[in-house]
This record gives sequence, structure tokens and C-alpha cells, in this order.
Amino acid sequence: GNPGSNQRDGYLYVETSDPMAPGDSARFLTAPLATPGLVCVRFYYYLYGASLATARLSVYTLEGDVFDTAQAATIFSQSGDQGEVWYRAELDVPVSNANTRLVFEGVKGTGYQSDMAVDDLAVTSGPCQFPSSTASVRPTSVPLPSTPTTTTTSAPTPTPRPTPQP
Repeated sequence: GNPGSNQRDGYLYVETSDPMAPGDSARFLTAPLATPGLVCVRFYYYLYGASLATARLSVYTLEGDVFDTAQAATIFSQSGDQGEVWYRAELDVPVSNANTRLVFEGVKGTGYQSDMAVDDLAVTSGPCQFPSSTASVRPTSVPLPSTPTTTTTSAPTPTPRPTPQP
């Protein structure tokens, strides 16, 4: 089943078992965002496992179709074991032209225990509605039913969610 906030669809999962070697990566490119200007990018992410100290989940903006780290701008990066929970990320992202894409990249750590997943990606025009306009990334806990979302400026507070099954 889908562990993200929308139980009807799938999610992106990075498989880190053999034959994937340490340092190998998996990437997902979105369709072009089409409208220049500021957009709000929201998604849930999951990082769990003993090998995540050297693993990484990153999000980049890319102009065009070919991923090149020299041309991509990092807008989000997280590493380390975050526990068996999902977190929500909200990012204000400037889009310079109609060919701008988002790239989600999972990089394998030293071992196979590096579960990484992304769910419920949403891109909306205009800035994210943060309580304060001083932060560009605000990881937050996943709200429970009838519980308001808590926005934090420090480490996110986990909320239990089902564990992804490969």
C-alpha cells in the first residue's frame, strides 16, 4: 500500500539492494514546469535505514532535458536516518523559464539499508504559505486527523506513517 498522504496512488522508491553499488543514484525528472516565476513545491519524503549516513535524497532544478550537476541548482538535500516516518517539505522555488524541471535524486550509501521514498509531489504557482517569509524550506510533521500542521524552523517532528514495502 501507499504510505504517503494519498492512499490511492503509488510513490517513488529508491531500491538500494544489489546490484546497486555505493554512490550509485536513481533520478526522477518532472515534466517542464511551464510557467516562469515563483512556485511552491510540496512533497513528502522518507529516509530510513542504517546506511543513510552516507546516502542522500536531493532535489534540483534543471534547465532542459539533460541532468548535469554543474547546471542543476540544489533546492533540497537531506541525509541520515530520519526514522520510520514521513516528513513534508515545502520549498519556494524560482522558475526561470518554461523548460525548468525538478530532479529528485536518491544516492545509495555504503549498504543496502537505505530506504528512500518521495510521495505526493505538488507544484503550485506563487510562494508557499509559511507563517514567516524568512525561510525557503520548512520541513513539517505530517498532520494527524483533526490535528493542525505544525511548522518548525528546526529539525522536523516525526509522525508515524506506514513503512514503504519494496
